[in-house]
Amino acid sequence: MKPLINPAWRASHAHPALPKKGELHLWLISLELAEDDYLPLLSPDELGRRVCLLSQQEKRRFTLARGSMRAILSTYLGIKPQQLIFSYGEKGKPSLKINSGDLRFNLSHAGNLALLAVTQGLSVGVDLEPITERAQARRIAQRIFEPAIVSSLSQLDNDEYPLHFLAEWTGLESRVKAIGKGVFSSADEVSGVESRNFQPEEGWIASVAMEQALPAAKNWLSFRFPHRKSDHATALPKAETLRI
Repeated sequence: MKPLINPAWRASHAHPALPKKGELHLWLISLELAEDDYLPLLSPDELGRRVCLLSQQEKRRFTLARGSMRAILSTYLGIKPQQLIFSYGEKGKPSLKINSGDLRFNLSHAGNLALLAVTQGLSVGVDLEPITERAQARRIAQRIFEPAIVSSLSQLDNDEYPLHFLAEWTGLESRVKAIGKGVFSSADEVSGVESRNFQPEEGWIASVAMEQALPAAKNWLSFRFPHRKSDHATALPKAETLRI
């Protein structure tokens, strides 16, 4: 497995301009907030989806993920969050109906974290997962991954397996999301999509993919939303590399 990129998350006091060509913006979003400020940002369609969720925790996390996404994207475009109108692809990938900046984005959330990837002009996909053991992970790998990957994973012991399995899983998820497909897409459909794993926080793994070559890590701008007091508030972030 390639070394994990370890983004240096910075406070979002000064919102960056639209991503430049060859630049990737990543937003790490906390879903451990009160939802009151975010609920009014959702569209009727999103409110309908929220009602269908079973638990109050799921409803709150959905509200925070979608509301935060709206808050961030609207600032790029200089409009109100409620003015964003989304259309949805075959597999449910959202895009902006009115998009003066050719903004492309993708959202993933799991547990108490969400990730939003933003680019200009190139489709992007992102996925994140907590690093934990998954029931039937080896069986899932045999169903989903290419034989060479399954063979490589089969050589790992039980302690090593979860991280490497999830690196492959998030990589595949981010690639198919970048092109608006599903995990059972053929290998040919995703073969030209580049992905890279990174560590959003300790105990988590994520992957980002683009339909063309990913920007170099030095061109990843990474922000935390909302910011924490411990975050750096000066200069744009640089991505560091963590070897494991």
